Amino acid sequence: MSLEITQLRMILNDNQIVKAAAEAISAKFKEQDHRPSIGFVHGLEQITKAIEYMAYGVHDSKLISKACPEFDKSFFVSFLPCGVGKTTTLIETVKVIMQTPDYDDVSFIIFLSKLDEIEKLVEKFGLKKTEIGVITSRPEYNRLGNVTPRNARVLFTTQAMLESKLNDSEGRTFGELSDFYYEGKPRQVRVWDEAILPSRTMVLAARRLMKTIEDLSRVNADFANEVQHFCVMLGGRKDG
Repeated sequence: MSLEITQLRMILNDNQIVKAAAEAISAKFKEQDHRPSIGFVHGLEQITKAIEYMAYGVHDSKLISKACPEFDKSFFVSFLPCGVGKTTTLIETVKVIMQTPDYDDVSFIIFLSKLDEIEKLVEKFGLKKTEIGVITSRPEYNRLGNVTPRNARVLFTTQAMLESKLNDSEGRTFGELSDFYYEGKPRQVRVWDEAILPSRTMVLAARRLMKTIEDLSRVNADFANEVQHFCVMLGGRKDG
């Protein structure tokens, strides 16, 4: 979808999906007796808006900087902690978009880190089997969805499967991986669920860290100051 500047500005200011999703999310939170703070609520609204922007193709538009100079693509990344309601927000937002006629051609792909997460999320979504597709290396998981994943609006797969497809693609981009297509086209909404888990322990001496401050200051002065403050704090601590 090619967007004009005027269209982009209208989309950026439109709250139709946010309002509809907020009602559904609020109802779910009441069922769960969940009461997030105002700050977290705003963060969850950002997730809804980011999904809507992807549905419209805002993230791929080269005109976004002209339509909204202050817009930053980090908007599409959520830093909210676990337990706030991100999964509920994702599910209800996707459902609202699927029920909105203007978005009839919009499809979704959700990348998860573990196979059992796919099974749990499929159950939580509660969609018809024909509406969901699952692509993994395990047939028992693939059977959770449509026998023809390309005909399902919501596709679940693993991050490892994406990596495998890219490694076998001979230089093709994600948009060229037809296995993930919906009705012959790349899926517009792409959700990457990344758990923050330790993978390898690294030890860095404080003196070596101090040496990076000058280089960091050329890139981000505020971050360099934070690193310097951290090093000073370390100086007053015992080893161990």
